[in-house]
Amino acid sequence: MISNPFSIENLTPTWVEATEILKGDTPGHPFRGNQYTTGKGGGSGAEKTNHVETAQRLSDRAREIHDDAYAYSQGNGIDKFAKEDYAYAHKELAREHGIAAGKAKADNQTDLVRAHLDAEKLHNAAARNFISQRPQGMGERAGRFLQPTQDARQASLAALKEAHAYA
Repeated sequence: MISNPFSIENLTPTWVEATEILKGDTPGHPFRGNQYTTGKGGGSGAEKTNHVETAQRLSDRAREIHDDAYAYSQGNGIDKFAKEDYAYAHKELAREHGIAAGKAKADNQTDLVRAHLDAEKLHNAAARNFISQRPQGMGERAGRFLQPTQDARQASLAALKEAHAYA
C-alpha cells in the first residue's frame, strides 16, 4: 500500500520532548522569541540600534538617488521617465523619514524627530522639483536642477548623525 506523505500521521512529531536547544536559548531558560531580530522587544539598546540602522539605510538610499541622478544628468540629460523615477524615490524616502520620526517621537528623541522631519520635508521638495521642471540637459543647469536632491541627501545624513548621537 502507498502511504500519503501529507497525511496527519506523517506530520505529527515522533518525539515527546525537545532534545536540542534552538535559536540561542540556554538550558533551564524559557524561549523568549527570536533573539536575532531587531525591534522594540529587546529594550532600549535594541531601540537605539534600530534608529541607527533605519537612518543609515535612508542615508544610503538618499546618496544612491543623488549619485545616480547626477551621473544620469551628466550623460544624456534627465528625461521625463527618469524624472518620474527620481520623484517617486524621493517620495518614498520622505514617507520613510516620516515613519522614522514617529518611532523616534515614541522614544522621546526630539532632536532625532526634528532631523527626520527636516529630511522628510526636503525629500518631498526634491520630488516636487523633479515633477515640475522640464527635462534638463548636461552641465551647470543639471547641477542647479539637482540641488534639492543634494539638500535632501544632506538632511538624511543629518538624521543619521542624530541617530548616532542618540545611540
